[in-house]
Amino acid sequence: MVTVNLAEQTHKVSAYDSGGLPGFDDILTRCLDLVDSPTLVEPDAAWLSAIRIESDANRPIVCWPEDAPARLADVESGGPVWIEGPYAVYAWANIHETEGLPVFVEGGICGDGTEPGQVYNVIVEAPGISPFAPSRPEA
Repeated sequence: MVTVNLAEQTHKVSAYDSGGLPGFDDILTRCLDLVDSPTLVEPDAAWLSAIRIESDANRPIVCWPEDAPARLADVESGGPVWIEGPYAVYAWANIHETEGLPVFVEGGICGDGTEPGQVYNVIVEAPGISPFAPSRPEA
């Protein structure tokens, strides 16, 4: 069941409804008609979390920058960290613009190759964009 509230009107669509697909197309068309052109959303800062996983050959690989202010291994063990600037944009863009959910790799094939790489699921939560993101840290 998909429920969308637009202009004080609630629309519900279920795959089991006899009109499910046309209903979905109707809601999509209405949403697309709300704006003249797409808007690129890229946060300038966000909370970053990482969870180490086993490698998954079916998912796209994104190399975590060696010069990033936080290592994914440290993020996994220490909890979410606040990242800013190009690193927040890099993580956000790769999650939201890559076809399929990517895995992030630190070291190994993404480094100098002298150590095995570690594979992570990365979560980026941007205050004001992500629905349940924590607030920005206090200065």
